[in-house]
Amino acid sequence: MHHTKDIVYGASLNTSRTSQYELELDLAGNRAQGNSSLRLVGSAPNCGNQTSAYVVAASQRAPFNVYGVAWPGPGACGTSFSTSLSSPTTRATWAYGEESGVHGLALAFDDTVLYSADLKGDSIWTHRIIDSKEEDTDDEANGDGQVEQVGRLRVRDGSGPRHLAVHPAERYLHVVMETANELVTFDLDADTGEPRSQVSVHSVIPDVTSPPPGLNASAYWAAEVALSPSGRYLWASSRARGSADLGYLSVFQLDDRGAVEDRLFMVPTTTRGGIANSVSPAPWSDEFVAMTDYGTGYVQIWKVMSGNAEANATATAVARVDIVDGGCCANVIWYD
Repeated sequence: MHHTKDIVYGASLNTSRTSQYELELDLAGNRAQGNSSLRLVGSAPNCGNQTSAYVVAASQRAPFNVYGVAWPGPGACGTSFSTSLSSPTTRATWAYGEESGVHGLALAFDDTVLYSADLKGDSIWTHRIIDSKEEDTDDEANGDGQVEQVGRLRVRDGSGPRHLAVHPAERYLHVVMETANELVTFDLDADTGEPRSQVSVHSVIPDVTSPPPGLNASAYWAAEVALSPSGRYLWASSRARGSADLGYLSVFQLDDRGAVEDRLFMVPTTTRGGIANSVSPAPWSDEFVAMTDYGTGYVQIWKVMSGNAEANATATAVARVDIVDGGCCANVIWYD
């Protein structure tokens, strides 16, 4: 979503365009309440005419560019484009590896560093976003929004980094590994922002060293990782591959630097999650998270129930709306 909350961005696996939708206003000029609707106002091409599974909300710093990546690959590329409603233009494109398929992105360091989760290339990429003022040039087209590679960290073969989250303290990067069903935390280089060494690994499915019948790691695939607004908690989700199984939702407690202290709880979801089991924490509260289920077609609200202490915390689904349209729902954002 745009920083002014007037525009929503969308990516599609069915078309090689990144779209912008404007939230329509009522006659008084206010954002409509209860009957809000979206209107397509423009779109920007993905590099190489490829499709995409993920688009980052616009940068929170001028000139508020949007950064998208190609999925499923191979040969993924990235695109930055302006947010002009009348004529969105491509600022820059960049390449990943020949085998790459990038699924998740994260911005950090005042939106000057871009991290990419290369699911197919088993890598975490670090790119620097160049500011024209920083480069001492008056040519905006050759300054703002340009992207250059800083580094590529190769992770364990077959682990499948899917999505990422950077703690506000900017000391640690958290990555959910789809195939390994793990939450892996890396420390960040203070100068370049690159992930350096792996500092912790936590499973996002129940312990499979002595599983009950039918439970094994290959029957699940991790989906999402997201920070609560205070930066104190980290949500992670996993999906079940089998239609008769359930996915899992976990919450981890972080210290002030953003390192994982402990997992507070893991609870089964109400369905398997389909191909997308995305979680989106409410921006004003650590208590609530919205979750989607692509296979069944719904958006659900979960609430943390802490009891008398964090050690007793759990979460439960408190609201749900079914959206059975044959394609719902991959991602969800909070608006108001």
